[in-house]
Amino acid sequence: MRKTLNLALLGFLVLGLLACEQRTDRTDTGGVILTFGTIEWPALHSASVSAAIGAASIETVEIISIVADPFGPSSALMDVELSTFEVTYRRNDTGTVVPPPLVATLTGAVPVGGTLTIEGMPFVLASQLQNPPLSDLLAINGGIDRETGANYVLLDVSIVFFGRTLSGDEIQTAPLRQIVEFVN
Repeated sequence: MRKTLNLALLGFLVLGLLACEQRTDRTDTGGVILTFGTIEWPALHSASVSAAIGAASIETVEIISIVADPFGPSSALMDVELSTFEVTYRRNDTGTVVPPPLVATLTGAVPVGGTLTIEGMPFVLASQLQNPPLSDLLAINGGIDRETGANYVLLDVSIVFFGRTLSGDEIQTAPLRQIVEFVN
């Protein structure tokens, strides 16, 4: 009886280990890292010009998919479908007022081991340009940041892209950061 019980426990243990191995194999197919390649992002923007066109944009952003384990298997299930991006702001001058965060939909796919190039991606929208501190820089509002008295606003802009692998694993980039000077 004891031998039968030990064999049954051993059988359950082996089944459990095999099940864990299969689950690990499925999880590993989502093993990609999204990083950045070429970025063309002017560090100086005119608040007036941006307001006239309705946004301030990054000229080019290249997102690269890298297999997390370069010696491991890869498949099309590791392709990433992007869904959204989020932009947050911090002041990099003496001011404290910042635009509200921007969360927007983004469609695009980054193939495993490949790249996706996005052109003209907005990082500040018209609604944000029409509110302080950026609206203060418009000539109609005096062209001076009311909080600091300066004719510029320095923003530390941070962008994170979110998506999901075709196998269902959620993935995001590390923040893409740039200090941007808005002038009147």
